[in-house]
Amino acid sequence: MGGHQARLKRDKELLAATPWPTAACHQWDEEPEDKERERGLSGLLAALRARLERGMPGTGSLELLLFGLRHLFLQLAALYQRRLPALGAATRPLMDGLVPPDYLPTRHAIWLALREVSGSLLQCDLFCQLLTSAGGTLLDLLDRGPVSDPNALASALAPLPTIASVPPAGCCPLWLRQQLASWQESYQHLPPFALQFGRPGSLPAEVALASSARLDRAFALLLEEAGAIFGELLPGLTQQKECRAPELALFLIDITQHGEQLQMTFAGLWEPLSTISEAFGVEALLSTLQEKEKERRKSVRGSSEAGVP
Repeated sequence: MGGHQARLKRDKELLAATPWPTAACHQWDEEPEDKERERGLSGLLAALRARLERGMPGTGSLELLLFGLRHLFLQLAALYQRRLPALGAATRPLMDGLVPPDYLPTRHAIWLALREVSGSLLQCDLFCQLLTSAGGTLLDLLDRGPVSDPNALASALAPLPTIASVPPAGCCPLWLRQQLASWQESYQHLPPFALQFGRPGSLPAEVALASSARLDRAFALLLEEAGAIFGELLPGLTQQKECRAPELALFLIDITQHGEQLQMTFAGLWEPLSTISEAFGVEALLSTLQEKEKERRKSVRGSSEAGVP
């Protein structure tokens, strides 16, 4: 018993004294591709602004739409190129069996990385809400505006129960194709969450299986939606020579629908992420260790009462 208590005390002291690399999750050196991405994104959004301003007067909703698109793109880039790889790096020692499942520094590093992923997803969700709200408002303004042709809009919108815009072939700029491919490649290089969290002893088996499967599906779907918005819709509209009211309306409908789909995906991520984060929290681990100690004491008392030396 004394040895176990000493180990608990040592683990707590180690947890308090270890210089956890939290800054690494928040601070990243600016790389050349970041500057190229910023230039390309600014140019793409400027072209989008020009197209939309042709069909409707300047409005604050347009600024909100552009703001939401910009920061959604940046948050998704951070999520797939930095946050998720950092989580994979944190789970690697546990997944490869380099440390025991109850090793506190590794479990705390995983908890921190999960918190960073959740933070990025929360930001993405907020920007999605912003752009879908702005897109709906702009669609209403376009429908009421003097540049709209009600007959043309009615005939164009009637047969569109789902996403319908089809961009010109090969319209996606090279820098943007490279960015989206980089997100995809970075995610594909990560082991499935079932492997990251599925080592016996690291999580309850039912938690690891159910939550990991939901995370894998949701993050793959996020990539598909990101490709549809940034790889198809935006380049498709900005490279059209003529943007009349029907084309603008189709674009705004598509943006709103994809934004809503993203929000549904985000909503499905909170529960499994929260479940796994709680399981990797220090309090959960210490509680488990205390339960094991209680079971050990019972076993020792039972052996003593039975006269087992």
